[in-house]
Amino acid sequence: MKNYEKIKDIRDKFLSFYLMSGYRRTRPAPVIPENDETIYFSNSAIVPFKKNLLSECPKLAVAQRCLRFRGGKNLFSIDEPPYMPYFNMMAAIANSKYCQEVAETTQDFLLNTLNIPENNLYADVSSQDKELIKNFERYFELHVDEFTDKEYQWKFGIDNVYGRGLCFSMRYGDNKVGDLGQIIQIHAPNEITNYAFGFGVEKFLKMSENHKHFYEATSIYDITKDIEGPMAWRYMSSLASLAYIYSQHIDFNDPQYKKQSKIVSSLLHQLTVVSEVMEIDTSKINADIYKYSAVELDGRTNVDKLLNDLRNAKQKLRHDKNFQILLQKQHDHLI
Repeated sequence: MKNYEKIKDIRDKFLSFYLMSGYRRTRPAPVIPENDETIYFSNSAIVPFKKNLLSECPKLAVAQRCLRFRGGKNLFSIDEPPYMPYFNMMAAIANSKYCQEVAETTQDFLLNTLNIPENNLYADVSSQDKELIKNFERYFELHVDEFTDKEYQWKFGIDNVYGRGLCFSMRYGDNKVGDLGQIIQIHAPNEITNYAFGFGVEKFLKMSENHKHFYEATSIYDITKDIEGPMAWRYMSSLASLAYIYSQHIDFNDPQYKKQSKIVSSLLHQLTVVSEVMEIDTSKINADIYKYSAVELDGRTNVDKLLNDLRNAKQKLRHDKNFQILLQKQHDHLI
């Protein structure tokens, strides 16, 4: 089974499980969240729930596509660890009176739907969170850390709203451990309003199949794994991110998207540089975008627009003296 089939299978199982458990499916947030200036892109599965965090919300479940970028990194460093901005998250939220049910449902899903062996699953929690420990210690193996109350805390860009939680880890392979997801207790002024559970699909696949790198568990890897070399993951990450962004048909010339436009330009630049250095021709990029959009994004990517923007980026690159220096320095490492 291909990665994109496995991802779809987990997404379907998650939503079916939570619908059968009395939850209602909610619409995922768009790539650029509406009426939210605190983030550039929808970067986690809590985004579609943010409007509910100030009060107790109904039981909701979502399958959320996410983009999460790291700033300040050298785009062309061969030694930088592989990083994939695009990933899938599943999440469910229920109001605070369902705390015990959240614990039971999460346990059931992780152990019996994802089939994680019980002795391979544990959660870290701060010693400051006495209530969380009391509510969840009989459902999960808890590692209680003697940290300050600043640890295991989430912020959501909403005044006086924050999260406290426990972080799941999964043992896999030969004595390896990886982060899987969280249960977050949502605090609004003077009350606990909700509990949210979320996990990353590709993270789970990486661990359950004992991959060395995260990108080996992604849909884009199925399509581009024929490309090899120390910068291959950059090709995958920029192409996957751009295909998702261009599936939303956003006009980045609109001033309201000025901040996002800079990131898109950087991704176009990165994909162009990598394809030039690795000698990946336009027909290959074209085919990869079409295939990826079909299997991961229901064919929604505006491929013509993306390819046109890539051609424009390539024209600019040919006149970039810094790129010519880079090409000379790195070419020997990549062929």
